[in-house]
Amino acid sequence: MPNKKIIDILALGQQSYTPLAYLLKQSRLQASWTSQLRNLLPPELAVHCTVRELRHTTMIIQTSDATWATRLRFQQLSLIENLNKLADFTHISDIRIQVVAANKKMGKIRE
Repeated sequence: MPNKKIIDILALGQQSYTPLAYLLKQSRLQASWTSQLRNLLPPELAVHCTVRELRHTTMIIQTSDATWATRLRFQQLSLIENLNKLADFTHISDIRIQVVAANKKMGKIRE
């Protein structure tokens, strides 16, 4: 049985193209994107928002309920302007917001 630790796999960086390495890279990117997004939002809203993915020029953000999604929609234009000032998001021109019930880990996503 292999005796590698996750830290060893991460240290390989681009040398490894295994599915696990890809998932770990995506997880790190998602955490970084979410952190950058949350720094631009009011604290009470930030904790309810997570970047799900970047798809071409669209950022997909998940919120824990419709109330937070509505508040985020009101800030959408100014948020795009502020995101465009950050190196990772210069290409973002649209934001899609998805509501995922906090008590459901898997299940239907409402948009």
